[in-house]
Amino acid sequence: MENQTNAVIQSLIKGFNATDRKDFALQRSLWADELTIDFGGVKPAQKVKADDLIAWAKIAYKNMTTMHMSFNHEVQIDGDRATVYSYGRALHKQQLSEGEDFWFIYNRYEHELIHDNGVWKVTRLQMTPVFEEGNPDLVNQAYEETVQ
Repeated sequence: MENQTNAVIQSLIKGFNATDRKDFALQRSLWADELTIDFGGVKPAQKVKADDLIAWAKIAYKNMTTMHMSFNHEVQIDGDRATVYSYGRALHKQQLSEGEDFWFIYNRYEHELIHDNGVWKVTRLQMTPVFEEGNPDLVNQAYEETVQ
C-alpha cells in the first residue's frame, strides 16, 4: 500500500510541477478526460473536459511565473480510487496593464484520483482558499489580456 500511496502523491506533485514548467502534455496525461474542478470562488465549481482546461491554462499562464506547492498529504486508497487531503501554496506573478502583479494563495486541497493504465489521474480537484495576498483576479486578468 505504501508504494501506491507514494505513486498517488508523485502524480499530484508531477502535475503541479508540470503547471509551473508549462509542460501541458505531462499535465494532461495526469488528468482524467473529464474532471470536476472547484477553485473556491476563483473559478466556479464545474465539470470540464481536461483538454478545455489545458487550453485555458496555456493562455492564462502563458506569460505568468508560477510556483505550486502541495504538502502534508493524507492519502486514502480504495482499490483503483484515491482521495488526497493536503495543504498548498500557489504563487503567481505577471506584469499586467493595471493592478497588483502578484497573487499568493494559501489553501487546502482535496483531490480524487483513479488508477488508469498504471497512472493515477485526477478526477476532482477542490481548492479551498485560507489566506490570500495580492490580486485574486490576476489569473483571469492575465487570460483576458492575453486573448485581446
